Amino acid sequence: MTQVSTEPESSLSLRALRLRPGMFLQMHIGNQQVVEAKFCAAIENKGVMLVPLDKSAPPSGWVENVKVDISGFTGQHDFRFPARVLGNFSIPFAYLLVSYPEQVSARKVRSALRIPTALAAKAWSGNSPKQDAQVIDLSAAGAMIEMSGNGIAVGGELQLNFEIEFERKVYTLQLAGRVCHASGAEAQHRFGLAFDNVAKADRLLLQAYTLAATQSHAVID
Repeated sequence: MTQVSTEPESSLSLRALRLRPGMFLQMHIGNQQVVEAKFCAAIENKGVMLVPLDKSAPPSGWVENVKVDISGFTGQHDFRFPARVLGNFSIPFAYLLVSYPEQVSARKVRSALRIPTALAAKAWSGNSPKQDAQVIDLSAAGAMIEMSGNGIAVGGELQLNFEIEFERKVYTLQLAGRVCHASGAEAQHRFGLAFDNVAKADRLLLQAYTLAATQSHAVID
């Protein structure tokens, strides 16, 4: 099962969260619908670069000085911080620049750190056909996957099959998970899974694999 902490909310620096490019965030603009985004990079005390994923979001939401609330999950911490739009750019790619927060409100909710991945997988529920999926982050306790999501609901069970390479060997894992989070846009959906009854050997392999991967650095200059 997912390892959960009951630590209270605290104030952290954005650097302390060690955000990595590609992490999913949510942008809240007034009473409008939450807009999914990806973290790109940040320059300390200057700005945070975000890539909006919802193309239906009104362009008026991205004008300079509009206030936004940013929230997300790093793999260990739920966090949130207020910001304001500094600019809306299209070169070298479409992104928003928002103000860099002095402090971030964060709560540690998981002791097993998740790492970003791009692993091909198969996922299925019960006797349903296997579907192509991608593991986009992974820990010894759970994963987030992306796939078409018809009929999959929070609280349901999924089987997940994928391979990882560790110390020049390829290992095949098949893990059962409970869906604890679901979101999506257009055809693809993302599902957060909490693994159930992971065998000791598989858990140790996942711990070693994720620990080795954490050597990469966050992109905050």
